Amino acid sequence: MLKYLGLGQMDDVASYPREGGCQCGAVRYEIQTPPRKVYVCHCRECQRQSASAFGISVRVPSKDFRLKSGEPRRWTRATDSGGTLTCNFCPVCGSRVWHGDLQVDDTISVKGGSLDMPVNLSDASHIWTSRALRGVIIPERTPKFLEEPDAASRIRGCSCMGFSLSRHLHCLFQFFLLSFFA
Repeated sequence: MLKYLGLGQMDDVASYPREGGCQCGAVRYEIQTPPRKVYVCHCRECQRQSASAFGISVRVPSKDFRLKSGEPRRWTRATDSGGTLTCNFCPVCGSRVWHGDLQVDDTISVKGGSLDMPVNLSDASHIWTSRALRGVIIPERTPKFLEEPDAASRIRGCSCMGFSLSRHLHCLFQFFLLSFFA
C-alpha cells in the first residue's frame, strides 16, 4: 500500500514495521507505524550531533517504538527553546539513536540516519533554518521555520509544554498561514 506524501512522492506504508539501530549494531529497535512527522533540523546542536549540515528527526509515538537489543546510554541537555532533551545513544559506538524518554514522552524523535530503510524527506519540514549552513538548498515548496516547528506538527503530537502563551499564538498564526496558503 502506498501513501501519498505530496510533491509527487510516495511512501510505502506496507513497509512498516521498520527497523533501525546504531552504527555498530549493538542497539537495535523497531518502529511499528509510519512517522507522525519528519523534521530536517538545521540547529547548531543537530549539526554537532550529526557531524553534518543538519539532523533528521522522525517523530513517532513512544508506544510504537520497541527496543529490540542493546542498552543505550542517555544524557540530558538544554535546548535552544529553553527546554531539556533526553538523548539516547549507543554505549559502544556513540551513535545517537533517538531523543526523548520512552517512559514519559508521548512521542520521541528517532534519528533518521539510524533507520535501515531511510524515510522519505519530500514532505519533511525544515526547522531552525536561521542556522542553516551557507550553500544548503532547501526546496522552495517545503515548509520552513526560522526556529521551532509549526503548530500543526505540535497539534499532531509534538511536545510543546512549557512554551509561553505568546509562543503558542505565534505558532497558531504560522499554522493558519500554512493552512491558508498551502
